[in-house]
Amino acid sequence: MEDRYKLGIEEIDNQHQKIFDLIDELCFIDDKSTKQIKKIIIELKKYSSYHFKTEEKYFTDIDFIEKDKHIHLHDMFIKTIEYYYESPELLNKKKLYTFLNSWIKNHILIEDKKYITKEYIK
Repeated sequence: MEDRYKLGIEEIDNQHQKIFDLIDELCFIDDKSTKQIKKIIIELKKYSSYHFKTEEKYFTDIDFIEKDKHIHLHDMFIKTIEYYYESPELLNKKKLYTFLNSWIKNHILIEDKKYITKEYIK
């Protein structure tokens, strides 16, 4: 994971790395393997849910101003990957990879960076 995606919170940075690793697994599977794609989606959903709980506990600990908005973004991500899982026509490895990679990078750089910025802490 590039340094620009690090927040300086070891536990969360390690979890972000694991999410990047799960997304990267898509690069190593057969384009047509719906079973393998679905397996990665399931793993990503489980691990992302675990990670989001870690972040959300941290939000409470620091009294993060945008806690509710951020939790909503997490919920929408989970719903989106569930939609991919349930929609065979969307199980295109390249499209899924592009969505996931873009989402995690933008989410960290824009949303996650807020909770390490003093102006967003009460």
